[in-house]
Amino acid sequence: AWADATDAPVVACDVPTGVDADTGEVAGAAVTAALTTTSAGHKVGLAVLPGLERAGAVVVVDIGIPSDVRAAPSAWRADARALDALPRKGAGGEKYQAGAVLVVAGSEGLTGAAVLSSGATLRAGAGLTVVVTTASAQPVVAGHLTEVMPMPAPERDGGLAPEAIDVVRSQTGRVTALAIGPGLGRARGTTDLVNTVLEETDLPVVVDADGLWHLGEAIGRVPGPGAPRVLTPHAGEAARLLGWTREEVEARRMAASATLVERTGATVLLKGPDTIVLGPGETPIITTTGTPALSTAGSGDVLTGVVAAMLARGVHPASRAAALAAVLHGVAGLSLIHISEPTRLESKSRKPASA
Repeated sequence: AWADATDAPVVACDVPTGVDADTGEVAGAAVTAALTTTSAGHKVGLAVLPGLERAGAVVVVDIGIPSDVRAAPSAWRADARALDALPRKGAGGEKYQAGAVLVVAGSEGLTGAAVLSSGATLRAGAGLTVVVTTASAQPVVAGHLTEVMPMPAPERDGGLAPEAIDVVRSQTGRVTALAIGPGLGRARGTTDLVNTVLEETDLPVVVDADGLWHLGEAIGRVPGPGAPRVLTPHAGEAARLLGWTREEVEARRMAASATLVERTGATVLLKGPDTIVLGPGETPIITTTGTPALSTAGSGDVLTGVVAAMLARGVHPASRAAALAAVLHGVAGLSLIHISEPTRLESKSRKPASA
């Protein structure tokens, strides 16, 4: 506590005192370092909040452990180099070979989410995208996107009605992945639609935003005939699904991700500066391309579309598709918006902030 309160820059040896090296959790007083020199290899706790904010700049130092000594990783780190794994379009390919996406999104007052998510699928390389939206939202979506095919569907109370399932069914045969949730709204009938889509479709599905809300509180197994299901909550959405508080999720992000996977049987992408991706029985993937540039309305809808595009393009397993999408999303955010930060060694001003 004394070291954390001083104005002098602190250099942490291996891990800032008070930070759990395996999880990033901080149980009490902990050092906020300007620089952490960590021994032999990177630590999970330095890459995951709240430990990430305590670590400052991280440098891995050699302490003489032979390079041929190997241990099973606690997690994988995915940085911009992961983009080398992006699927490429062949010289003789056509749009269906590049993957096709069906997006179920939008409602009264939330048309932008449908536009952003469906537009992102094409920007991420999908060859064709169909969006099913409410009849009243369809002209708005059509006016913004000339390459996406917007299909009007029955609505009730401003959102998609259960009968909209017939429109969804009519399009599933032409696509290879499905996204559901952005801007769906919270009309009661839409809950039935979301559950029916998940129960019936044998396509990979990414569920976000209002789609997660319709799954309910303290969620159990996500319905489906065995195809991958990817949930992409932020901390608040994860808290509702788990029956935790948001503060508990932010304090125990690795545990929250693992618990969600265990309860739902789905692949989980927990959004944040330290986006964590975890599939059933898999090693977690922690992305390093998070940026404050993405702290803006609609960025989550864009990520939904990018995840759907990766699934549609055949990236597997689902955790790999989700992690690749998160890296691409972060790199795109950094390339569009430049945010200046003080050099981390200048002062001790980088105190922990809420995620």
